[in-house]
Amino acid sequence: MKNEITHRKLRVKAILCACLLALCVSAGAFAAVVRPSDAAQIGAQAVIGAHAVFTRRYDSNFASVGALEVRDPFTGRSFTVPAGLAMLFADSNAGVHAYCIQKGQEIFDTGGVTRRAYSLADPMFSRLSAAAKENIALAALFGYPNRTAAQLNADQATAHAATQLLLWESQLGYRSAAFVLTDSRVANAYFTGGANAEVKAVYEAIALRIQEFLRVPSFLQSEPLMLALTYDESSGLYAQRFTDTNGSNAELAVVEQGIAVRREGPDYIFSSASLPARETQVTIERTDIPSARVNELGPPLIWVDPACGAENQLLFSGVDSRERRWRACLRPGEEEFTTTAGYTTICATTTGIIPSSTCPATTERATSACTTADCTTTPEKSTAATTTTRSPTTKCPTTTVCPTTTTRPATLCPTTLCPTTLCPTTASATSRPATQGAAQTSRAVTPPPTGEPRTAGAAAMLLCMGALGAYLARRGKEEGGEG
Repeated sequence: MKNEITHRKLRVKAILCACLLALCVSAGAFAAVVRPSDAAQIGAQAVIGAHAVFTRRYDSNFASVGALEVRDPFTGRSFTVPAGLAMLFADSNAGVHAYCIQKGQEIFDTGGVTRRAYSLADPMFSRLSAAAKENIALAALFGYPNRTAAQLNADQATAHAATQLLLWESQLGYRSAAFVLTDSRVANAYFTGGANAEVKAVYEAIALRIQEFLRVPSFLQSEPLMLALTYDESSGLYAQRFTDTNGSNAELAVVEQGIAVRREGPDYIFSSASLPARETQVTIERTDIPSARVNELGPPLIWVDPACGAENQLLFSGVDSRERRWRACLRPGEEEFTTTAGYTTICATTTGIIPSSTCPATTERATSACTTADCTTTPEKSTAATTTTRSPTTKCPTTTVCPTTTTRPATLCPTTLCPTTLCPTTASATSRPATQGAAQTSRAVTPPPTGEPRTAGAAAMLLCMGALGAYLARRGKEEGGEG
């Protein structure tokens, strides 16, 4: 009986040991495969330092119709891009929607290259100008997939192709700081002779939206805007009209409650049911800027092949937000002075809707002791009452506090040297951009180290083995006590 119990304990112990050993091996293998940066990547959300694998795919429906010669800003090399080159789509195992951001450079990804994500602002990309980076970010914000294909009135492939062309023009410096086209080489290579007409329509619509976003409504160019609303009998509101001569087509709103903005073509009508008791600062914001889907798409990133750097096509993904806000000062309502024989009564014609003011007043105002309805007096003599009106002399500061545009500082870090490339030297059959001219000795992109340490797996294995040893020692002591 005692031997049977002993054998049963040994069998249970063996099963437990086998289970613990299998658990340790699984934990060690998982820790060795998953890097810390991968653990920070949730679904399709990409982050700085994340890793992803991409596979190239071409669509001949959006092929170029003309040859194109470009100079790559990342390496300084010149490329000749032949006519008939199909549009590149980069499919990702992590769901990252990425674009080619290095026009003319071959891509060697066939599903076996693990790329690492770097910020668009990383010093590695210092040869890319600040204007080019800002235009890339704007193309991503107003293009696909941050705005859906339905919002762009196109199918997904067409929306992708249109956004891709704008990203190339931004990267190559073919768009100004106002996003105006300054070099039509890319457009000519894809749209000559009416080719890719559907893509061109979406391409032009996105570009126009960006250009309008960068235009400030003319009446907001000098801050703060002075709002002196006057009573309109037809609407029963206090209102003021402004005309935008800059063609911004902006949709505007006042952040504070109680003031509405209505647009009629280039005209903007500000209105309110009442006016404040004192001069008050309010904020006007632009409301037609697309929301940045950063949680789904990640921030602006460039995905780099660790072994090849810029010698293997760089890929771009992500989006970040933009906003436009301006200051305005809302002037208070006028006061009515009713004079009768013998004495004067001061009556406020409006009630305050904003309790405090950030626009300092230059004069003090009398406090109203009654409302218009309460203003009844008993004259000493039979004299007709006369009414005079006085406007306030309060003024607001003329200096601008809030900037009207957002720009990114140019990177001041020096460029680095690119080590010898490990990329294949033969072009694929589906994409064959030949290079012309000698390669530059100075390269903008330095590949990151390739031999990343993977100590997490070993640490997990040692921890599990230690726990297993402690368990077996404890069981040995318990059995020794029982015998």
